[in-house]
Amino acid sequence: MRRGVRMAESAFVIPVDRLAEPVLLVTMDGVVTDANRAALEDSGLAGAPAARLEDLCAGDGDRLAAFLDLCATSREPLPGALTLRDGRAFRADGCVLQPAAPGRPALICLRLYPRAEAVGRFAALNEKIEELSQEVRVRLAAEAQLTKALAEKSVLIQELHHRIRNTLQVLASLASLDSRRAEGAARDLLALHAGRANAIGLIYRHLYAPNLLHVPIAGFLGELCADLDGRGDGPVITVDEDPDLNGAVLPLDIAVSFALLLHDLIIGRLGSCPGGTPPLRVQLTRSSPGRLAFRAVGGSAAGAGPPDRRLIDRLARQLGADLHHEPDGVRLDLPCPDGA
Repeated sequence: MRRGVRMAESAFVIPVDRLAEPVLLVTMDGVVTDANRAALEDSGLAGAPAARLEDLCAGDGDRLAAFLDLCATSREPLPGALTLRDGRAFRADGCVLQPAAPGRPALICLRLYPRAEAVGRFAALNEKIEELSQEVRVRLAAEAQLTKALAEKSVLIQELHHRIRNTLQVLASLASLDSRRAEGAARDLLALHAGRANAIGLIYRHLYAPNLLHVPIAGFLGELCADLDGRGDGPVITVDEDPDLNGAVLPLDIAVSFALLLHDLIIGRLGSCPGGTPPLRVQLTRSSPGRLAFRAVGGSAAGAGPPDRRLIDRLARQLGADLHHEPDGVRLDLPCPDGA
């Protein structure tokens, strides 16, 4: 490297001669110890002995010393300004360089940019910042629109669920009224359909914001059995529901199948008309992480059997459940995720 200051060897460990802008190495007290080619050509150091930086610069020496003191505390470039005695102005980025070998002092590296070039770089930076700001504003506006659309969608889904629930209640009421006027098998079939509609309606009653696609099942079995008890002469069902079911949810489409399956399994133990049958005990527990167990024990000794065995088997397959019919009842094991 061509040097204009007298040193035994260059203190630079990177090829700074390839840089277009001037680069200086300065001691902590402001003595220039090394410079690259651009600095030698621009600063007037060529052929001169080691010079003090304040002798090359115009302006307040105390301000220059304060800038060097600040640079001596940072390994990251700090911005400053230098003006040579011939009037040329530079923006200076300065930082401390730790010695490359033991016993050598730490130096301050100053990288100089012509003020016009620095202003141009700042202008380009400001332009880029403005572009980024505009992009952020566009994205924020899009996010606001999506948030509004999501809120509107949530309201529409809630309204849809409300209307489905009302429709199911109307269908259940009509079927129940017709069953009172019918006789024999027709009466039992209408009562069965009324109960199924009520069971599905309970699912929609358990749907609430913010999650309108997953149904929390805690409390569902108790409500279902209370509805079935209300159609008989007196309570015949004892409900045992695991308190750990809080947090257990089912997707909406699976929950509807779940409601129909539990309804028909319970009806199968009660008979089509619950009144007067022996007590029935039903349980819904968390058998293991991510799985539920339902069991119905007791009811009619003879057992009217499931209203539709093929429907029950199809619902069990849809749920991925293991269904076991036992002499004293029925047992069901099915998957169920945690959390809404």
